[in-house]
Amino acid sequence: MPRVDLDQRLLDRDYLAERILQVKKKRKKGSWKFKFCCLPIVIFFLSALIFGVVVVAKIGVWQIPIASKIFYTLPTPSRIVVVNNPASVAASQLNVRPDESNGAATLSISEQQLTFLIRQSLTGKSSSVFAPSLQAVINPDNIEFFGLMVKPAALNVKLKILPFVENNKFKFRIVEATIGNLSLPAVLARWFIDKYLPLPLASISNMYPQLPLRDIKLEHGQLNFIFSLNNSQ
Repeated sequence: MPRVDLDQRLLDRDYLAERILQVKKKRKKGSWKFKFCCLPIVIFFLSALIFGVVVVAKIGVWQIPIASKIFYTLPTPSRIVVVNNPASVAASQLNVRPDESNGAATLSISEQQLTFLIRQSLTGKSSSVFAPSLQAVINPDNIEFFGLMVKPAALNVKLKILPFVENNKFKFRIVEATIGNLSLPAVLARWFIDKYLPLPLASISNMYPQLPLRDIKLEHGQLNFIFSLNNSQ
């Protein structure tokens, strides 16, 4: 074999080996670039997955191994309201007590009466969203509604509101709203109340439209609507 041909073949072999090495380096470099580009996407989806698991665990709609034990504890009301004789509570009248010396009249409702009213309107039917254990606790600084939703899912709900009067109208501020152990922002809490938990308090405050609503006072176990006997107030 001529010497020239042999040298040419060796050169061609060295050139081919160098080209293969360059291609491998480019592929390796491109692979690392691809990995670094995909890393933020992977982190995003992983974070979203973890966030979703935590939210579901805190709501309590499903039991998730490990996560539920860490993030969920069974919610409880501040106290249990017992309505021993519903028939007696139903027959009791919501009467106004006038106090002419102060130009006012007071309509008082106990937490047993309020519990009976919300159970009567929101439970006991095939279409009802809440279980019959729904209750209302009246504290000096808030009214707490607590119950088990049965539709669209089994969820424990706690809602605390602070009622007040504005322009002779019943209003309330949301103090706390939780589904399971998950706190709801005010906007979602308002939507939830409008859709699933319409409160009877506004209608109670309008029982005597000829008497302007002056004030609302909370006591332990009792809610007092104070009306003005003077229509100009």
